[in-house]
Amino acid sequence: MEDGSTSIFSGPVTRFLGVYSGRINEQSDIGMVWKATAVEQIVAAVK
Repeated sequence: MEDGSTSIFSGPVTRFLGVYSGRINEQSDIGMVWKATAVEQIVAAVK
């Protein structure tokens, strides 16, 4: 993508699972994810 982000989907997404927010450290293959329920709670609190 032009903005430097990547996507593994070429078609429509049917279920939102969460947001990947990065690795726990540079040497790790383990990542941090905001689960869909957490994102939904944040959006609801901002409304």
